[in-house]
Amino acid sequence: MFQFYQETIEWYLHSKLSRVFRSFNENLKQGFDSAMQEIEDCIAELYREAEVSRTAMLAMLYGNVSSMKTELRRMRANYAAQDSLAGHRMAILMDASWMDSKFLKQNLEFAQSSRLGIEPASRVQDATTAGMTRTQARTYSSVLEAFVIGDEGPGLFGVNHFWLAEDEVIHKLRMWMIEVVTPRVLWISSPYDTSGTTSARAASLATVAAAWQAETPLISHFCQRPQLDKLRAGMSIEQVGLVGMVYSLICQLLQFSDEENELDVGEERFAALNGTSDSWNASLEVLRALLDRTHVLLYCVIDGLNDLELSNGSEWCGQFLNVLLTRQRREGPMFNILLTTTGQSRVLPSCVKLEDRHFTTKRAREVARVGRRIDLHPLGQGGPVS
Repeated sequence: MFQFYQETIEWYLHSKLSRVFRSFNENLKQGFDSAMQEIEDCIAELYREAEVSRTAMLAMLYGNVSSMKTELRRMRANYAAQDSLAGHRMAILMDASWMDSKFLKQNLEFAQSSRLGIEPASRVQDATTAGMTRTQARTYSSVLEAFVIGDEGPGLFGVNHFWLAEDEVIHKLRMWMIEVVTPRVLWISSPYDTSGTTSARAASLATVAAAWQAETPLISHFCQRPQLDKLRAGMSIEQVGLVGMVYSLICQLLQFSDEENELDVGEERFAALNGTSDSWNASLEVLRALLDRTHVLLYCVIDGLNDLELSNGSEWCGQFLNVLLTRQRREGPMFNILLTTTGQSRVLPSCVKLEDRHFTTKRAREVARVGRRIDLHPLGQGGPVS
């Protein structure tokens, strides 16, 4: 107290001009310190984004599927509960990584001269309750993975092989990514084409890659029709593929960490997931419970669902979509859904509003191979660009 009075008296004893300059200097210093802290915070965020982007891009350039899966598990265990800029980072990185061949070349050269280091996934400790916890549920992951048909993304990135959708599709994706107020569904479809990657599938690939680089919470699945050796008695091709898709999403959701770890389903539901048609309803219940308890989930990407609509698959497709859309309508974190298809769909028109659909007739463009831009025209209409 005495020191305060002493400093006050000393301030009044100074001349009026001196007091003005002294106050000005103190205010200027406070503003300067505040601005410096903001700049340092921005620099730290830029370094973090650059490192995250480099790690994910190098894994894709190398085609290192196991490294990408390990990195995905690590990220899902450490997502922040609130991250309103995640979609903006996705949009920025999608443009930078897929349009800049110099960026790809520099990262490829770095990858060839150093090993890609991935931190192991951290173990999540859940509170022990009378019900099913995530830790207990994760013990079923290895069983479920055996029935997965299709891929969440890593296996679809060939070494140094990238695809870019047409500009209008990229614009639609960008708007979908940055939407953080009203949950959105976006359905992008292309004509049936077996000669190359369509813009619809390229849109899903670009979104998944951007999410990995930006460390944005995402679950994804690229549907496939199972081979004959994967069929099971009493089940159609479509049913086997749909069970594999839902099991894949369950495995991905189990990798997330959240403050609220108790699930709304008991262990008997997980034990019922044996790959048969009888497990379908139980798998949807588990999927619904995990979606409701994953409080950082922001994006979901499903490619090729229409390939599993034939025969008796259409009813199951509708039930699956109902689970996703029900989660989207619930209160809580944003949940944006991207659906991409090649060819016609019987189920999606009844689930997706007309304003949320985009039809593209152009093929995807191949952007880079071995770090060089080789084709900026639709496939078959342009040659390598040196």
